[in-house]
Amino acid sequence: EAQARGCPVICSNVTSMPEIVGDTAWLFAPEDARGQADAIVALAEPATHAKFAAAVLANAARFSEDRMFDAYAQLYHRALA
Repeated sequence: EAQARGCPVICSNVTSMPEIVGDTAWLFAPEDARGQADAIVALAEPATHAKFAAAVLANAARFSEDRMFDAYAQLYHRALA
């Protein structure tokens, strides 16, 4: 949701998050408080913020409603074939 609004994301590197955000977010281990703090400080710098902000909208577009509906339709067609 944040990426769909053009906002850089800081998130953990576990579960499905790395697959979802790819290289468009600042990833850290959940127990890495220092990594989280470093990411917040880094994203406060305009150049770093701009680097991530430029990529997040393209990444978020991979999860549009239209793409999701098309993927489900293809899945159902294959399952029913």
